[in-house]
Amino acid sequence: WGVPSEWIYLLSHEKATKANIVKTFYDCRPFFDADAKLVFYFAGHGMREKYVGDRVPESALILHDTHAQDPMSTGLRLVELMQ
Repeated sequence: WGVPSEWIYLLSHEKATKANIVKTFYDCRPFFDADAKLVFYFAGHGMREKYVGDRVPESALILHDTHAQDPMSTGLRLVELMQ
């Protein structure tokens, strides 16, 4: 795609933690302008909370440090990623 290698951030295995992904997003923000495009590729698992009552179900990415007992709180929720 012609993307320079210095613009590519790869976080895999033990580096693919919630804190590292959020930090990477913050670290690359200064390089964006109004015309910038961001390609975020996640090769892994996620989950979607079951629909309960009138609430909108939430989705989360399952990361290296996500706890199996509470994946919605410890994974990276879609709303957090979009922020």
